[in-house]
Amino acid sequence: MSDLAGRAVSGANEEGRVMGTQEYVVYLVIGVVLVLADGQLLARSGRAYLTEFHADEPGARSANQLVVGLFHLVMLGLLALMSTVRIDVGSPAQNLVAKLGYTLLLLALVHGCVMVVLIRIRRRRREQLLAEEMATQVESGRKTPSRLVVEPAPEEAGRQPSVAPALDQDQRYRAG
Repeated sequence: MSDLAGRAVSGANEEGRVMGTQEYVVYLVIGVVLVLADGQLLARSGRAYLTEFHADEPGARSANQLVVGLFHLVMLGLLALMSTVRIDVGSPAQNLVAKLGYTLLLLALVHGCVMVVLIRIRRRRREQLLAEEMATQVESGRKTPSRLVVEPAPEEAGRQPSVAPALDQDQRYRAG
């Protein structure tokens, strides 16, 4: 491994100074707080988002917990990896802000991926409910009326108009 790659992995800057423990701790504490706050936001809004189409709330809650758990694992792993990357843009404070900026971009990216997963779960459940409803209607033998009648407004006098027969009937349209 080259000297430059070794310094980048170890966290050493150009002068050979390794990122101090204090800088690591500050970065990790801020990063963990950001990840946990975003995870709580996803947990609350995801549960409400999924319960709309889940007949059983425990099912929606468990699906949401699995997705949010995966979010936390991915983000904490990325946070740990980002803590080892050397970013040298100037002073230690500037380096910390730059590293937090990259972390926020990763957080936004993973947050968007979680939203896509929640949307897919919800869409799949909505399609299942629609299919179940259609199967129930077919089984019960409900059909739409073959001839619809439009009633005129009470103030209008005249014949009772009717609409054309259903398409499955081979009849011509007759005006009332």
